[in-house]
Amino acid sequence: MNHKIWMMLALTLSATGAQAADTYAGVDFLIADYQESAMSDSVAPKAIEVKYGIQMDQNLGVEFRLGTGISNGKTSNLLINPPSGPRIVPSFEASLDLLLGAYGRAALPVTENFQVYALAGVASIETTHIVPGVNITNTDTNFSYGAGFAFKPNETTTISTEYMMLVDNNDLQITSLNLGFAMKF
Repeated sequence: MNHKIWMMLALTLSATGAQAADTYAGVDFLIADYQESAMSDSVAPKAIEVKYGIQMDQNLGVEFRLGTGISNGKTSNLLINPPSGPRIVPSFEASLDLLLGAYGRAALPVTENFQVYALAGVASIETTHIVPGVNITNTDTNFSYGAGFAFKPNETTTISTEYMMLVDNNDLQITSLNLGFAMKF
């Protein structure tokens, strides 16, 4: 089922991009906040992603993202509360192994060089959490959204900062603060 959704989304966005005026590519550095429902605290894994965007006009576009973790989020003496009862875990690590996203992007220019924008789409995130002796890998595909600010110091370069909700379900919430750089071509 997930493959069908991604295929339909890719075909739709590709057809939309065929008439695109501008394209850009860039890279984002992510500091995530990883929180499982049974955890008393969150951890902060870090990731990097590349992005490719098609700007159809000054307000609307689409963006595709692909990323991977570069640093695990770690903590010690974490209180977890599984169905079997609360216990202390001596160490806990979480990593963002793979990030894949497709987003619609709506922008509002504030000045010629500064804009605010919102993103909404679908993201698939593969994560691994590690407790002593156990590695558990999960993949979540969810609605994802965010908002940010973009500054254009010149015609081809953009620097951005954004907040993203990557995963939000009953068991897991992953948000990120991203710092990005992109170039128009």
